[in-house]
Order: sequence, then structure tokens, then C-alpha cells
Amino acid sequence: MKKKFMLSCLIAVMSLAVAVPMGFTQEAPATVNTNAVTQISIAVDKDLTANNGSDIAEFHPNSAMGYYKIWVPNYSTVRLNALLTDMNSVYQGEYVIQPGTSSFFRNSSKATAESRFSVTSGDGSKLNGHINIKIAVTASELQ
Repeated sequence: MKKKFMLSCLIAVMSLAVAVPMGFTQEAPATVNTNAVTQISIAVDKDLTANNGSDIAEFHPNSAMGYYKIWVPNYSTVRLNALLTDMNSVYQGEYVIQPGTSSFFRNSSKATAESRFSVTSGDGSKLNGHINIKIAVTASELQ
């Protein structure tokens, strides 16, 4: 009787010794996250070096990717004046980028029209800066 009990206990312990590690080695169930991949596109990435003191960057937000972020570092010693319009010349905003600074501009409501960002130097001198425009599906992707 004692042997039978010991044998039963031994079998039970061995079963646990095999079953428990197997449970820990199983992979966790896969979770589906439809928002895992974000879509951001670089629409414009260029140096601002025009000798005539003026340059234009065109970009194309659309119904799928209607949010944009514009980054302009001004490396010059004069301010840059910027004007944002759509392709129908409808006013979207006017900005000043001080010398030696960087500025960011974002839209808060979805844009669907092609847009134009015009940059001119404050005194007409050669531009010395950069412009980077990214477009995305949601505004939060561009924070």
C-alpha cells in the first residue's frame, strides 16, 4: 500500500514537472492591433538657398493623409517670412521665422487641397535655411 501511494505521488510530481514547463514555453496569444502601423510621408525635404531670396515648396495633402507638419530652420542672419496657401491661393497662414531659430507649423483640421509654402528673406538677400514637410494620416503621428 505504501509503495502504491509513493508510486502515485511520484507519477503526479513527474506529470507536473513535465506539464508546468510546457505551459511556460507556449507563446502568448497574438493580439490584433489595426493601428500598429502608422503612415507618414516626407513630402518636401530641401535646402533653402535661392539667391533671389524667395523659394516655394509645394506639397499634396489628401483625404487619406491630410495632416502636415512643416519644419523650417533659419540659418541666416535675417528673418524669413513665410506664407501658406492652397493651390487656389486661398490664405492658410502667415509666419515669421527669426534668424538662427527653427519653427514648426502644423494643421489642426484635415487638409485636402494641394498646398504651397512660400519663403522669402526679410531683406531680399539669399536664403539660408531648410524646409521639411511631412504628411500623415492623423495629427498625433506628427507630434
